[in-house]
Amino acid sequence: IIFGAQQKAGDMSTSMWDVASRAGWEIAASGEDAVIAILHERLVSSAKRNGKFSPRSSLGMLYSWLNSSRLAKEPGPIRDLVRNAIIETMPLKPGQSLLGSTVRTPRLSNINSIAHAEQIHPITLQNVLRVAGLLQTDGQAKSSQEVVVDYERARELIDRVKYAVPVNRVPELLACSRPIV
Repeated sequence: IIFGAQQKAGDMSTSMWDVASRAGWEIAASGEDAVIAILHERLVSSAKRNGKFSPRSSLGMLYSWLNSSRLAKEPGPIRDLVRNAIIETMPLKPGQSLLGSTVRTPRLSNINSIAHAEQIHPITLQNVLRVAGLLQTDGQAKSSQEVVVDYERARELIDRVKYAVPVNRVPELLACSRPIV
């Protein structure tokens, strides 16, 4: 927090470690809510500043340490706090591995990831989301990789649309003529 996400632990001096530990202690002593608030603030501000959603570029060595496969000992509850903060603030792919666990249903995801997971065409999904009012039609055409939406709300719409039958295909599906339909 004090030295930024780009600071590497191996490059820190003893005085830097002292300053960092004092700042960290103040946050940790304030309780779990304070830790969660700081994590959310770091993740959101980094995404706004960089335009990219990356836990590593937002949290730096903390994320690298927790994501390491060669931890000497279990890091404790901080891993769950960081994982939950990332799930709440950053777009993820369904089935993506995050800090040692798989994210089955992320809170946020981009249109391409949702379309791939739900087996629906990205343009169809984008049109459905636009009609439902989940996407703004501000005239700027963004790629479906850049557009982030609430995964649960998108899935509710997908469940309705995925198995919908166009009116002109009803006679074919029922194997009868149009007047009978």
